[in-house]
Amino acid sequence: MKLSVFLLALASSSCAYAAENFAPTLPANSTCKGNYAIMYNQCRTNALSVACLPTDDLCNCRQAQNLAQCITYCSMDPYVFDNLPSQEVVVSKWCSGIPLSILNPPSATSSPSSVPTSSPSSTQVGSILDSGSSSSAKMTGLSILAVGMMMLIV
Repeated sequence: MKLSVFLLALASSSCAYAAENFAPTLPANSTCKGNYAIMYNQCRTNALSVACLPTDDLCNCRQAQNLAQCITYCSMDPYVFDNLPSQEVVVSKWCSGIPLSILNPPSATSSPSSVPTSSPSSTQVGSILDSGSSSSAKMTGLSILAVGMMMLIV
């Protein structure tokens, strides 16, 4: 019984993302080309590599913000960019209850509603493109693992 509870807790820590993702995979005929496509794909991959629990508003908020930022890299492609309003609704859903003192932009990038008019600098895209997971998600996973181990011992 204790083992099944532990396995259930462990499985739920690696479950699907709670924040909805409206950043689509780029199709072969995408008008998002060159560096923009590369940045979009890397940004999207990194944003989706973080598995947030449905109860972790801050993690889901940051993930939704990152996905919205990714979408702005392909502002020339309507297949991608037309999803920005839907992704911004997800940002509002997860970020609205978080105090502004805690809520910081996910990186040194501009706000998700801005559209790049020139090639983004490496400083702008740095943290979204270079980070694959958040400390919040890591700590949540470690907490679940610790609780499961304690249940096995008791």
